[in-house]
Amino acid sequence: MVDELMVECPHRTEGCQETMERQMVQVHLREDCVYGESARRRREGSKKEAERLVKDKEKEEVFEKTERTSILLLIH
Repeated sequence: MVDELMVECPHRTEGCQETMERQMVQVHLREDCVYGESARRRREGSKKEAERLVKDKEKEEVFEKTERTSILLLIH
């Protein structure tokens, strides 16, 4: 009975407007809440992945520029 009570998300003060049965709070936090720890980890992971992609692109551009310079030196 207690688990069927409707409750607000523990992250309500941060902006989550969801209400759910008490028994569903952990599922909501783990899978749905954009303010929960899982969402934070996903955002951090996405940020790190984006940073890695930028670094990879920069390395690729430096390599291509070096390669072009080497070709020009060989031609002259």
